[in-house]
Amino acid sequence: MGSVARRLRRTSPVGLAVLTATAVCTAAQAQDATWKAAPLDSNYNNPGNWNPDNVPTGTATFATSSITSLTFASAATSIGGWTFNAGASNYTFTLSSPHTLTFNGAGILINGGSATFHNSGGTIAFNNASSAGSAQFTINNNSGVIRFGTLGGTDTANAGTASIQNGVSSGGTTEFFAHTSAANASIDNEGGGLTAFRDQSTAGHASISNNGGGTSFGVSGGNDTATAGNAFIGNEVGGATNFFAHTTAGDAVIGVGRNSRVTFSDSSTGGNAQFSVGARGFFDMSALTDGGMTAGSIEGQGTFFLGGNTLTVGSNNLSTTVDGTISDGGLSSTATGGSLVKVGSGTLTLTGANSYTGNTTVNDGMLEVDGFITRST
Repeated sequence: MGSVARRLRRTSPVGLAVLTATAVCTAAQAQDATWKAAPLDSNYNNPGNWNPDNVPTGTATFATSSITSLTFASAATSIGGWTFNAGASNYTFTLSSPHTLTFNGAGILINGGSATFHNSGGTIAFNNASSAGSAQFTINNNSGVIRFGTLGGTDTANAGTASIQNGVSSGGTTEFFAHTSAANASIDNEGGGLTAFRDQSTAGHASISNNGGGTSFGVSGGNDTATAGNAFIGNEVGGATNFFAHTTAGDAVIGVGRNSRVTFSDSSTGGNAQFSVGARGFFDMSALTDGGMTAGSIEGQGTFFLGGNTLTVGSNNLSTTVDGTISDGGLSSTATGGSLVKVGSGTLTLTGANSYTGNTTVNDGMLEVDGFITRST
């Protein structure tokens, strides 16, 4: 017996090490689970609501269920992804301050049913290469956040075809960092709601509406190179789209309505984008710091402020008409000497009482002013 006891004592440290390693490995493995057809309550973080009886960290699967309006009791919930099976119920998820919900894997995949989020002050994060899929998000207070990626990171997460509504009551923010994308999402910024693109993120092919809210690309004095990509961005009722740092409007289509604006600061540029500015709308590049920028085309009855900078316009080869005014100065600048350079094969027609004081140059295509046509030579 003594020798057996000695052998046990000698081997027990090794056995403990093996047990410990096994426990760590098991803890590190992602747990998959399915929301029960007849759960105990609406708490997502209740193990008894899942099959098996563990809150999932890998893939959470949703099918039909008697309880489809879920809440979160835990301060922080992390998951690889959610999959909604064909024939699944329509689910609603409510997240409140200061709770967080983080997707680190595939994100949201909807094969049936739907996923609708009401975010009242919480944070919903999509990290790594996760996607918001076709989920619907409503952010209805000042501190509610949907975040794609981490600032300065390598994330490639995307918003999929999600429908995101920022600021239903007031405020609410959707943020894109690293190499993330708004993809084909539909984003509405209302009542002070904001969508922000930082780092190398892109608006992709998203449709963004700023109705009393705004969209920003980069931050003043930053190093951001974010782009509006091929997005459609509309601004109405005090809405604004602002470009900072080294960001670009890319190949986007940007509309500016009454009492709304699109502005360019630092070393940002209009790229090859199409700008349509309605009456009492403003296009303002007076805060640029490197002397000028490009735009694919400009049109409309609004006011185009150049400050003391040069606008090189026409690279998308469209023929457009500016019935509004092109002038020096700007919403926050009194600089003079603004200049216009026409490029591209289209015709730019100016019919308004333009007052910019710099040069007008036609490098390509045609410029028509008060019935007089100037062609490139």
